[in-house]
Amino acid sequence: MNKEKNTGITSGSGKPGRIKYYQVILIILLSLAVYSNTLNNDFNYDDNSTIVKNSFIRDVRNIPLFFTGPLKSAGASEVLKTAYRPLVMTSFALNYKLGGLDVAGYHTVNILFHTACAVLVYVLIIMLYGAEAPLKKTLPEEGDVFLPAFFISLLFAVHPVNTEAVNYIWQRSVILAAFFYLLAVIFFIKCLSGAKPGWLLFSVAAYILALMSKENAITLPLVLMLADWYFISDFRKSSILKNLRKYHSPFILVTLLYLIVRVFAQGVFKEFHSPDRAGMFSYLITQFRVFIEYLKLIIFPEGLSIYHCFPLSKSVVDLRVIGAFCIIALVILFSIKISRTSKKVSFFILWFFIILIPTSTVLPLQIIMNEHRLYLPGLGLLAAAVMLLFKWAPAGFRRNVLPVFLAVIVIMFSMLTLKRNAEWKDGITLWSEVLKVNADLVVPLNNRGIAYMKQGIIDRAIVDFDRVIRINPGYA
Repeated sequence: MNKEKNTGITSGSGKPGRIKYYQVILIILLSLAVYSNTLNNDFNYDDNSTIVKNSFIRDVRNIPLFFTGPLKSAGASEVLKTAYRPLVMTSFALNYKLGGLDVAGYHTVNILFHTACAVLVYVLIIMLYGAEAPLKKTLPEEGDVFLPAFFISLLFAVHPVNTEAVNYIWQRSVILAAFFYLLAVIFFIKCLSGAKPGWLLFSVAAYILALMSKENAITLPLVLMLADWYFISDFRKSSILKNLRKYHSPFILVTLLYLIVRVFAQGVFKEFHSPDRAGMFSYLITQFRVFIEYLKLIIFPEGLSIYHCFPLSKSVVDLRVIGAFCIIALVILFSIKISRTSKKVSFFILWFFIILIPTSTVLPLQIIMNEHRLYLPGLGLLAAAVMLLFKWAPAGFRRNVLPVFLAVIVIMFSMLTLKRNAEWKDGITLWSEVLKVNADLVVPLNNRGIAYMKQGIIDRAIVDFDRVIRINPGYA
Protein backbone atom coordinates (compact mmCIF):
# COMPACT_ATOMS: atom_id res chain seq x y z
CA MET A 1 0.00 0.00 0.00
CA ASN A 2 1.25 3.47 -0.84
CA LYS A 3 0.83 5.10 2.57
CA GLU A 4 1.96 8.48 1.34
CA LYS A 5 -0.87 8.61 -1.17
CA ASN A 6 -3.53 7.66 1.35
CA THR A 7 -2.34 9.58 4.37
CA GLY A 8 -0.74 12.69 3.02
CA ILE A 9 2.07 12.37 5.56
CA THR A 10 5.68 12.87 4.64
CA SER A 11 7.18 9.52 3.83
CA GLY A 12 10.20 8.31 5.70
CA SER A 13 11.48 6.38 2.73
CA GLY A 14 13.69 8.11 0.23
CA LYS A 15 14.43 11.78 0.76
CA PRO A 16 12.94 13.31 3.89
CA GLY A 17 10.45 16.14 3.59
CA ARG A 18 12.14 19.53 3.41
CA ILE A 19 11.48 22.65 5.40
CA LYS A 20 11.98 26.31 4.63
CA TYR A 21 14.97 27.15 6.78
CA TYR A 22 14.43 30.90 6.67
CA GLN A 23 11.07 30.30 8.34
CA VAL A 24 12.75 28.20 11.03
CA ILE A 25 15.29 30.97 11.61
CA LEU A 26 12.48 33.53 11.97
CA ILE A 27 10.67 31.28 14.44
CA ILE A 28 13.84 30.94 16.52
CA LEU A 29 14.66 34.66 16.43
CA LEU A 30 11.15 35.73 17.40
CA SER A 31 10.95 33.14 20.20
CA LEU A 32 14.20 34.42 21.66
CA ALA A 33 13.24 38.08 21.17
CA VAL A 34 9.87 37.96 22.96
CA TYR A 35 11.44 36.39 26.04
CA SER A 36 14.63 38.47 26.02
CA ASN A 37 13.29 40.62 28.86
CA THR A 38 12.85 37.67 31.25
CA LEU A 39 16.50 36.87 31.99
CA ASN A 40 16.68 38.94 35.16
CA ASN A 41 13.20 38.11 36.46
CA ASP A 42 13.37 36.75 39.98
CA PHE A 43 12.57 33.27 41.27
CA ASN A 44 8.83 33.33 41.95
CA TYR A 45 6.25 31.30 43.84
CA ASP A 46 7.28 27.60 44.07
CA ASP A 47 10.68 28.46 42.54
CA ASN A 48 11.75 29.37 46.07
CA SER A 49 11.01 25.93 47.55
CA THR A 50 11.97 23.85 44.48
CA ILE A 51 15.15 25.74 43.54
CA VAL A 52 16.36 28.47 45.92
CA LYS A 53 15.81 26.48 49.13
CA ASN A 54 16.27 23.05 47.56
CA SER A 55 19.53 21.66 48.96
CA PHE A 56 19.26 18.53 46.80
CA ILE A 57 20.11 20.35 43.56
CA ARG A 58 23.32 21.76 45.02
CA ASP A 59 25.21 18.52 44.52
CA VAL A 60 25.10 16.68 41.18
CA ARG A 61 25.81 13.46 43.09
CA ASN A 62 22.16 13.63 44.21
CA ILE A 63 20.92 13.19 40.63
CA PRO A 64 20.32 9.40 41.01
CA LEU A 65 17.97 10.19 43.93
CA PHE A 66 15.72 12.14 41.59
CA PHE A 67 15.00 8.99 39.56
CA THR A 68 14.17 6.70 42.49
CA GLY A 69 11.04 8.64 43.44
CA PRO A 70 9.78 11.92 44.89
CA LEU A 71 12.05 13.34 47.58
CA LYS A 72 10.63 12.07 50.86
CA SER A 73 13.66 13.22 52.86
CA ALA A 74 13.44 15.76 55.64
CA GLY A 75 13.91 19.26 54.32
CA ALA A 76 12.14 18.61 51.01
CA SER A 77 9.19 20.88 50.28
CA GLU A 78 5.67 19.49 49.90
CA VAL A 79 5.94 20.01 46.13
CA LEU A 80 9.11 17.92 45.93
CA LYS A 81 7.57 15.22 48.12
CA THR A 82 4.73 14.65 45.65
CA ALA A 83 6.13 15.46 42.19
CA TYR A 84 8.11 12.86 40.28
CA ARG A 85 10.00 14.91 37.68
CA PRO A 86 13.57 13.62 37.68
CA LEU A 87 14.60 15.26 34.39
CA VAL A 88 13.50 18.66 35.64
CA MET A 89 15.36 18.19 38.92
CA THR A 90 18.44 17.03 37.01
CA SER A 91 18.32 20.14 34.85
CA PHE A 92 18.13 22.30 38.00
CA ALA A 93 21.13 20.50 39.46
CA LEU A 94 23.11 21.16 36.26
CA ASN A 95 21.97 24.80 36.31
CA TYR A 96 23.23 25.13 39.87
CA LYS A 97 26.50 23.40 39.03
CA LEU A 98 27.16 25.88 36.20
CA GLY A 99 25.92 29.10 37.77
CA GLY A 100 24.66 28.62 41.29
CA LEU A 101 21.52 30.68 41.83
CA ASP A 102 22.16 33.05 38.95
CA VAL A 103 18.56 33.29 37.76
CA ALA A 104 19.53 34.16 34.17
CA GLY A 105 20.87 30.65 33.61
CA TYR A 106 17.59 29.07 34.65
CA HIS A 107 15.57 31.39 32.42
CA THR A 108 17.92 30.73 29.50
CA VAL A 109 17.23 26.99 29.64
CA ASN A 110 13.47 27.58 29.73
CA ILE A 111 13.64 29.94 26.76
CA LEU A 112 15.81 27.57 24.70
CA PHE A 113 13.48 24.62 25.26
CA HIS A 114 10.45 26.78 24.47
CA THR A 115 12.13 27.83 21.22
CA ALA A 116 12.89 24.20 20.42
CA CYS A 117 9.22 23.32 21.01
CA ALA A 118 8.16 26.03 18.56
CA VAL A 119 10.46 24.52 15.91
CA LEU A 120 9.09 21.02 16.58
CA VAL A 121 5.57 22.38 16.13
CA TYR A 122 6.62 23.63 12.69
CA VAL A 123 8.07 20.23 11.76
CA LEU A 124 5.00 18.35 13.02
CA ILE A 125 2.54 20.52 11.11
CA ILE A 126 4.52 20.12 7.88
CA MET A 127 4.54 16.34 8.38
CA LEU A 128 0.79 16.33 8.79
CA TYR A 129 0.32 18.48 5.71
CA GLY A 130 2.52 16.06 3.78
CA ALA A 131 4.83 18.71 2.32
CA GLU A 132 7.30 16.65 0.27
CA ALA A 133 10.16 17.76 -1.99
CA PRO A 134 10.14 19.57 -4.35
CA LEU A 135 9.18 22.59 -2.29
CA LYS A 136 6.95 24.14 -4.96
CA LYS A 137 4.50 21.25 -4.78
CA THR A 138 1.44 22.36 -2.79
CA LEU A 139 -1.95 21.04 -1.91
CA PRO A 140 -4.29 22.90 -4.29
CA GLU A 141 -7.23 23.06 -1.88
CA GLU A 142 -5.15 24.59 0.91
CA GLY A 143 -2.43 26.58 -0.84
CA ASP A 144 1.13 26.84 0.43
CA VAL A 145 1.46 24.14 3.11
CA PHE A 146 4.37 25.98 4.74
CA LEU A 147 2.44 29.15 5.60
CA PRO A 148 0.01 27.43 8.01
CA ALA A 149 2.91 25.63 9.72
CA PHE A 150 4.87 28.88 9.93
CA PHE A 151 2.06 30.92 11.49
CA ILE A 152 0.96 28.15 13.87
CA SER A 153 4.52 27.89 15.13
CA LEU A 154 4.88 31.67 15.45
CA LEU A 155 1.60 31.98 17.35
CA PHE A 156 2.67 29.17 19.68
CA ALA A 157 6.04 30.85 20.22
CA VAL A 158 4.64 34.28 21.14
CA HIS A 159 1.21 33.52 22.61
CA PRO A 160 0.87 35.37 25.94
CA VAL A 161 -0.81 32.41 27.64
CA ASN A 162 2.53 30.57 27.48
CA THR A 163 4.32 33.23 29.53
CA GLU A 164 3.57 31.39 32.77
CA ALA A 165 5.22 28.19 31.57
CA VAL A 166 8.32 30.05 30.36
CA ASN A 167 8.73 32.58 33.20
CA TYR A 168 7.78 30.28 36.07
CA ILE A 169 11.02 28.29 36.31
CA TRP A 170 9.51 25.34 38.21
CA GLN A 171 7.15 24.90 35.25
CA ARG A 172 10.12 23.94 33.12
CA SER A 173 8.44 20.57 33.63
CA VAL A 174 5.66 21.67 31.26
CA ILE A 175 8.10 22.75 28.56
CA LEU A 176 10.36 19.69 28.86
CA ALA A 177 7.35 17.36 28.74
CA ALA A 178 6.05 19.18 25.66
CA PHE A 179 9.46 18.97 23.96
CA PHE A 180 9.69 15.19 24.36
CA TYR A 181 5.95 14.76 23.68
CA LEU A 182 6.27 16.50 20.31
CA LEU A 183 9.39 14.49 19.51
CA ALA A 184 7.54 11.26 20.30
CA VAL A 185 4.65 12.19 17.97
CA ILE A 186 7.04 13.17 15.17
CA PHE A 187 9.09 9.96 15.50
CA PHE A 188 5.94 7.83 15.65
CA ILE A 189 4.42 9.34 12.51
CA LYS A 190 7.75 9.04 10.72
CA CYS A 191 7.93 5.34 11.61
CA LEU A 192 4.39 4.54 10.50
CA SER A 193 4.81 6.52 7.30
CA GLY A 194 7.43 4.16 5.95
CA ALA A 195 10.65 4.97 7.80
CA LYS A 196 12.84 2.35 9.45
CA PRO A 197 11.29 0.66 12.53
CA GLY A 198 14.08 2.15 14.66
CA TRP A 199 12.13 5.39 14.78
CA LEU A 200 9.59 3.61 16.99
CA LEU A 201 12.30 3.09 19.61
CA PHE A 202 13.12 6.79 19.50
CA SER A 203 9.42 7.57 19.98
CA VAL A 204 9.11 5.26 23.00
CA ALA A 205 12.30 6.72 24.49
CA ALA A 206 10.93 10.25 24.03
CA TYR A 207 7.70 9.18 25.74
CA ILE A 208 9.64 7.88 28.75
CA LEU A 209 11.57 11.16 28.96
CA ALA A 210 8.30 13.11 28.74
CA LEU A 211 6.86 11.08 31.64
CA MET A 212 9.99 11.87 33.64
CA SER A 213 9.33 15.56 33.02
CA LYS A 214 5.64 15.86 33.91
CA GLU A 215 2.70 13.58 34.55
CA ASN A 216 0.41 14.97 31.82
CA ALA A 217 2.59 13.20 29.22
CA ILE A 218 0.60 10.07 30.08
CA THR A 219 -1.94 11.15 27.43
CA LEU A 220 0.53 10.47 24.60
CA PRO A 221 -0.71 6.92 23.75
CA LEU A 222 -4.21 8.33 23.16
CA VAL A 223 -2.86 11.06 20.88
CA LEU A 224 -0.79 8.52 18.94
CA MET A 225 -3.83 6.27 18.47
CA LEU A 226 -5.80 9.27 17.25
CA ALA A 227 -3.02 10.21 14.82
CA ASP A 228 -2.92 6.63 13.55
CA TRP A 229 -6.71 6.49 13.14
CA TYR A 230 -6.82 9.75 11.20
CA PHE A 231 -3.65 9.82 9.15
CA ILE A 232 -2.21 6.30 8.94
CA SER A 233 -5.12 3.86 9.11
CA ASP A 234 -7.45 6.36 7.39
CA PHE A 235 -10.42 5.26 9.57
CA ARG A 236 -9.92 1.55 8.72
CA LYS A 237 -10.50 -0.65 11.78
CA SER A 238 -8.46 -3.56 10.44
CA SER A 239 -5.46 -1.28 9.93
CA ILE A 240 -5.50 0.33 13.36
CA LEU A 241 -6.01 -3.03 15.08
CA LYS A 242 -2.94 -4.32 13.29
CA ASN A 243 -0.97 -1.22 14.26
CA LEU A 244 -2.25 -1.48 17.82
CA ARG A 245 -0.41 -4.77 18.29
CA LYS A 246 2.65 -3.82 16.31
CA TYR A 247 3.25 -0.17 17.11
CA HIS A 248 1.09 0.98 20.03
CA SER A 249 1.73 -1.85 22.48
CA PRO A 250 5.14 -0.50 23.68
CA PHE A 251 3.49 2.80 24.68
CA ILE A 252 0.68 0.97 26.49
CA LEU A 253 3.23 -1.16 28.33
CA VAL A 254 5.29 1.87 29.38
CA THR A 255 2.10 3.58 30.60
CA LEU A 256 1.07 0.58 32.69
CA LEU A 257 4.53 0.28 34.25
CA TYR A 258 4.54 4.00 35.02
CA LEU A 259 1.13 3.80 36.70
CA ILE A 260 2.14 0.74 38.71
CA VAL A 261 5.25 2.47 40.01
CA ARG A 262 3.49 5.77 40.74
CA VAL A 263 0.25 4.50 42.24
CA PHE A 264 1.17 1.28 44.00
CA ALA A 265 4.85 1.67 44.85
CA GLN A 266 4.76 5.38 45.73
CA GLY A 267 1.09 6.29 46.08
CA VAL A 268 1.92 9.74 44.77
CA PHE A 269 -1.27 10.41 42.85
CA LYS A 270 -3.31 10.29 46.05
CA GLU A 271 -1.12 13.02 47.51
CA PHE A 272 -1.95 15.25 44.57
CA HIS A 273 -5.65 15.10 45.38
CA SER A 274 -7.42 17.60 47.57
CA PRO A 275 -10.64 15.73 48.49
CA ASP A 276 -11.49 18.06 51.37
CA ARG A 277 -11.65 20.97 48.95
CA ALA A 278 -13.13 19.32 45.88
CA GLY A 279 -14.60 15.88 45.38
CA MET A 280 -14.29 14.19 41.99
CA PHE A 281 -17.79 15.14 40.85
CA SER A 282 -17.57 18.77 41.97
CA TYR A 283 -14.13 19.12 40.40
CA LEU A 284 -15.33 17.58 37.11
CA ILE A 285 -18.35 19.84 36.62
CA THR A 286 -16.24 22.86 37.59
CA GLN A 287 -13.74 21.91 34.89
CA PHE A 288 -16.48 22.29 32.25
CA ARG A 289 -16.39 26.00 33.08
CA VAL A 290 -12.59 25.99 33.21
CA PHE A 291 -12.49 24.60 29.65
CA ILE A 292 -14.46 27.63 28.49
CA GLU A 293 -12.04 29.95 30.29
CA TYR A 294 -9.16 28.16 28.56
CA LEU A 295 -10.87 28.63 25.19
CA LYS A 296 -11.27 32.35 25.91
CA LEU A 297 -7.62 32.74 26.95
CA ILE A 298 -6.42 31.14 23.71
CA ILE A 299 -8.65 33.32 21.53
CA PHE A 300 -8.44 36.50 23.59
CA PRO A 301 -5.52 36.40 26.08
CA GLU A 302 -6.79 39.08 28.45
CA GLY A 303 -6.71 38.83 32.25
CA LEU A 304 -3.70 36.53 32.46
CA SER A 305 -2.84 35.73 36.05
CA ILE A 306 -0.77 33.32 38.09
CA TYR A 307 -3.76 32.94 40.41
CA HIS A 308 -7.28 32.43 39.07
CA CYS A 309 -9.87 32.49 41.84
CA PHE A 310 -12.30 29.94 40.44
CA PRO A 311 -15.27 28.97 42.66
CA LEU A 312 -16.35 25.35 42.66
CA SER A 313 -19.63 24.24 41.14
CA LYS A 314 -21.74 21.97 43.33
CA SER A 315 -24.60 20.94 41.05
CA VAL A 316 -25.19 20.00 37.42
CA VAL A 317 -28.27 22.23 37.34
CA ASP A 318 -25.98 25.26 37.60
CA LEU A 319 -26.69 27.20 34.38
CA ARG A 320 -22.98 28.01 33.99
CA VAL A 321 -22.14 24.30 34.07
CA ILE A 322 -24.94 23.43 31.63
CA GLY A 323 -23.88 26.18 29.22
CA ALA A 324 -20.20 25.17 29.39
CA PHE A 325 -21.08 21.50 28.85
CA CYS A 326 -23.17 22.36 25.79
CA ILE A 327 -20.38 24.42 24.24
CA ILE A 328 -17.83 21.64 24.83
CA ALA A 329 -20.21 19.04 23.38
CA LEU A 330 -20.81 21.19 20.28
CA VAL A 331 -17.07 21.66 19.72
CA ILE A 332 -16.41 17.93 20.02
CA LEU A 333 -19.37 17.08 17.76
CA PHE A 334 -18.09 19.62 15.21
CA SER A 335 -14.68 17.95 15.35
CA ILE A 336 -16.19 14.51 14.74
CA LYS A 337 -18.41 15.80 11.92
CA ILE A 338 -15.47 17.27 9.96
CA SER A 339 -13.10 14.40 10.78
CA ARG A 340 -13.12 13.00 7.24
CA THR A 341 -13.09 16.27 5.33
CA SER A 342 -10.74 18.25 7.61
CA LYS A 343 -8.65 15.63 9.35
CA LYS A 344 -5.98 17.94 10.73
CA VAL A 345 -8.48 20.41 12.16
CA SER A 346 -10.46 17.64 13.83
CA PHE A 347 -7.28 16.02 15.14
CA PHE A 348 -6.01 19.18 16.81
CA ILE A 349 -9.37 20.02 18.40
CA LEU A 350 -9.37 16.60 20.04
CA TRP A 351 -5.66 17.08 20.88
CA PHE A 352 -6.73 20.00 23.12
CA PHE A 353 -9.25 17.95 25.07
CA ILE A 354 -7.17 14.78 25.35
CA ILE A 355 -4.04 16.42 26.79
CA LEU A 356 -6.12 18.24 29.42
CA ILE A 357 -7.58 14.96 30.73
CA PRO A 358 -5.10 14.50 33.66
CA THR A 359 -5.69 18.00 35.08
CA SER A 360 -9.22 18.82 33.98
CA THR A 361 -11.45 15.81 34.56
CA VAL A 362 -11.99 13.68 37.69
CA LEU A 363 -8.68 13.96 39.57
CA PRO A 364 -9.14 16.89 41.97
CA LEU A 365 -6.04 19.08 42.13
CA GLN A 366 -5.43 21.78 44.70
CA ILE A 367 -5.43 24.49 42.02
CA ILE A 368 -8.61 24.56 39.94
CA MET A 369 -7.15 26.44 36.96
CA ASN A 370 -3.60 27.20 35.84
CA GLU A 371 -2.41 28.85 32.65
CA HIS A 372 0.68 26.66 32.31
CA ARG A 373 -1.65 23.67 31.83
CA LEU A 374 -2.53 25.20 28.45
CA TYR A 375 1.03 25.10 27.10
CA LEU A 376 0.72 21.92 25.00
CA PRO A 377 -3.10 21.54 24.81
CA GLY A 378 -3.45 25.15 23.63
CA LEU A 379 -1.39 24.30 20.57
CA GLY A 380 -4.35 22.21 19.40
CA LEU A 381 -6.72 25.18 19.35
CA LEU A 382 -4.16 27.46 17.68
CA ALA A 383 -3.44 24.87 14.99
CA ALA A 384 -7.12 24.12 14.37
CA ALA A 385 -8.02 27.82 14.07
CA VAL A 386 -5.21 28.63 11.62
CA MET A 387 -5.89 25.52 9.55
CA LEU A 388 -9.57 26.38 9.33
CA LEU A 389 -8.73 29.85 8.07
CA PHE A 390 -6.39 28.52 5.39
CA LYS A 391 -8.83 25.82 4.34
CA TRP A 392 -12.12 27.72 4.29
CA ALA A 393 -11.09 31.27 3.39
CA PRO A 394 -11.63 32.34 -0.26
CA ALA A 395 -8.54 31.92 -2.43
CA GLY A 396 -7.92 35.65 -2.85
CA PHE A 397 -8.30 36.35 0.87
CA ARG A 398 -6.09 33.37 1.74
CA ARG A 399 -3.38 34.52 -0.62
CA ASN A 400 -3.36 38.29 -0.07
CA VAL A 401 -5.07 39.15 3.22
CA LEU A 402 -4.76 36.19 5.57
CA PRO A 403 -0.93 36.26 5.92
CA VAL A 404 -1.09 39.98 6.80
CA PHE A 405 -3.93 39.37 9.27
CA LEU A 406 -2.00 36.59 11.01
CA ALA A 407 1.21 38.64 11.01
CA VAL A 408 -0.65 41.45 12.82
CA ILE A 409 -1.89 38.97 15.43
CA VAL A 410 1.67 37.67 15.90
CA ILE A 411 2.89 41.24 16.48
CA MET A 412 0.07 41.98 18.94
CA PHE A 413 0.68 38.74 20.84
CA SER A 414 4.42 39.51 20.95
CA MET A 415 3.75 42.90 22.53
CA LEU A 416 1.40 41.37 25.09
CA THR A 417 3.98 38.70 25.93
CA LEU A 418 6.72 41.30 26.47
CA LYS A 419 4.34 43.20 28.77
CA ARG A 420 3.37 40.07 30.69
CA ASN A 421 7.04 39.10 31.08
CA ALA A 422 7.68 42.42 32.84
CA GLU A 423 4.96 41.56 35.36
CA TRP A 424 7.02 38.51 36.36
CA LYS A 425 9.92 40.76 37.45
CA ASP A 426 9.57 39.72 41.11
CA GLY A 427 7.00 38.61 43.64
CA ILE A 428 5.83 42.16 44.29
CA THR A 429 4.99 42.95 40.67
CA LEU A 430 3.57 39.46 40.03
CA TRP A 431 1.14 39.36 42.96
CA SER A 432 0.26 43.05 42.65
CA GLU A 433 -1.14 42.29 39.18
CA VAL A 434 -3.40 39.64 40.70
CA LEU A 435 -4.57 42.02 43.44
CA LYS A 436 -5.51 44.68 40.87
CA VAL A 437 -8.43 42.44 39.92
CA ASN A 438 -9.43 41.47 43.47
CA ALA A 439 -7.70 43.20 46.38
CA ASP A 440 -9.06 40.77 48.99
CA LEU A 441 -7.61 37.48 47.78
CA VAL A 442 -5.82 35.90 50.72
CA VAL A 443 -3.19 33.83 48.89
CA PRO A 444 -1.93 36.69 46.67
CA LEU A 445 -1.87 39.07 49.67
CA ASN A 446 0.11 36.59 51.71
CA ASN A 447 2.54 35.92 48.86
CA ARG A 448 3.06 39.61 48.17
CA GLY A 449 3.73 40.11 51.88
CA ILE A 450 6.39 37.42 51.69
CA ALA A 451 7.88 39.14 48.62
CA TYR A 452 7.99 42.48 50.47
CA MET A 453 9.63 40.78 53.45
CA LYS A 454 12.18 39.11 51.15
CA GLN A 455 13.19 42.54 49.84
CA GLY A 456 13.31 44.09 53.31
CA ILE A 457 10.21 46.26 52.82
CA ILE A 458 8.84 45.30 56.22
CA ASP A 459 6.19 48.00 56.61
CA ARG A 460 4.46 46.96 53.35
CA ALA A 461 4.72 43.28 54.37
CA ILE A 462 2.99 44.03 57.68
CA VAL A 463 0.14 45.81 55.86
CA ASP A 464 -0.45 42.77 53.61
CA PHE A 465 -0.21 40.24 56.47
CA ASP A 466 -2.56 42.35 58.64
CA ARG A 467 -5.08 42.44 55.80
CA VAL A 468 -4.86 38.65 55.43
CA ILE A 469 -5.64 38.23 59.14
CA ARG A 470 -8.62 40.59 58.93
CA ILE A 471 -10.06 38.72 55.90
CA ASN A 472 -9.37 35.25 57.24
CA PRO A 473 -8.31 35.09 60.92
CA GLY A 474 -7.67 31.35 60.65
CA TYR A 475 -5.23 31.61 57.73
CA ALA A 476 -1.91 30.17 58.88
